[in-house]
Amino acid sequence: MGTGLGMCLALCSLGLLVTGSAALAEATTYEDFPASPLERPGWELTAHDEFDGPELNQDMWIPEYFPGRFGNSEDERVMARYYFKDGKIHLTAEGERNFRKKHWVVSSIQTYNRKSLHKWYKSNTPTVDKFTQLYGYYEIRAKHVGDPHHIAFWALQAKEKGSEIDITEDGHKSDPSWHGWGKEGWPAERKKVQSYNDVTTAEQRSTTFNLYSLWVFEGGARIYHNNQLIEDYKVDWKAHGEVPLMFFLSIYGHNKPAEDRQEYVVDYFRAYQKKP
Repeated sequence: MGTGLGMCLALCSLGLLVTGSAALAEATTYEDFPASPLERPGWELTAHDEFDGPELNQDMWIPEYFPGRFGNSEDERVMARYYFKDGKIHLTAEGERNFRKKHWVVSSIQTYNRKSLHKWYKSNTPTVDKFTQLYGYYEIRAKHVGDPHHIAFWALQAKEKGSEIDITEDGHKSDPSWHGWGKEGWPAERKKVQSYNDVTTAEQRSTTFNLYSLWVFEGGARIYHNNQLIEDYKVDWKAHGEVPLMFFLSIYGHNKPAEDRQEYVVDYFRAYQKKP
């Protein structure tokens, strides 16, 4: 029994031999990160959606990507595609392409809209304010399924040609980013503490639920992943007019066969303000 074959047979008979593929599968099994309690000590809950369904809460969300930005005909509107299951919203990027000259399939919900909100608009659109807020703590619990171009939990200044903060754009960028702040001025100081990839792997973020959080306070902002600080910023919000933020949950998918699922699955969105 000293030979390799003899040892293998002995171990197999005892059920002690684990194949390389099985060992790998066991090594890469991840667990969902726990949901945060709804109540946060010292904070007041100002808005939230637990996505229990069966219908989208349209007192909170606009089920369309930038209404009026591309036109108002049925062919020009980019409507959200989603369904509810097990207390979560599944934003789906399946079917015909509907964005960027039909290059992508986009499904997105947002909390605010107005004319010339972001970059360019083809037509006038009324202001619709479902939820906006500047100072506070904002958190989602989410994962993405399949291989979309990217998903995004992001905030945008609720004003004409507002600037954006991408808390996550997984699939496109592995770290947070700030866009359109050139004229406004970037954060006075941007300190990268660690990367998302230092906290979780790309595979983990696409197979299990994780937390993504933004804290905006006077003089700065911080972004967290699974309660770990990712980036720390110094921002003079008063110099930016203390414009409130609106929020998006979005998936940008490739046009693929229906069996290739591309989904952004979100457990909840929550917003808080510090108690006096």
